[in-house]
Amino acid sequence: MGLGPAGCAAAAGISEALLAGWRKDASFDKALQAAFAMADAHQVAPRGRINGFGLGVLLRCLAQGVRLGPAAAVVGLTPAQLKRLRKANTELNSLIETAILQGRRHNTPGRNYRLVQLDGDAMTQDSRAHDGKATTPGPAAAQDSARSDHPRDPSARP
Repeated sequence: MGLGPAGCAAAAGISEALLAGWRKDASFDKALQAAFAMADAHQVAPRGRINGFGLGVLLRCLAQGVRLGPAAAVVGLTPAQLKRLRKANTELNSLIETAILQGRRHNTPGRNYRLVQLDGDAMTQDSRAHDGKATTPGPAAAQDSARSDHPRDPSARP
């Protein structure tokens, strides 16, 4: 597809470290080198240019919050090359800007929520046991909260 090792890892959704581990297998590395050579021979993505697949990888990286320079490097571009491409193609620039905005929303702190249900009595008891510092309930409280009085629960006790 015209991508280097970093781009291949990003396209596959794996880390570069995992790909590097796989490349220790001689047959895997030989197949990967053959794919790189074939992409170069057919000029799938000439230096300083990006094909559709590479654009997809770039946009996914940006939408996941990867900064512009490292995302460009993943698809084999320098920041200057990407800047020239963006200036020459307004549609490409719009796609990149949208992905960057999505990546900023993706990485905004304070947007990660988790629901926690605490038994008030267990919380009070545990808090007193630890010098007034609030803690989460212990295993006994978790077992108590696992029992439900909900009428649709078949394990509910009368």
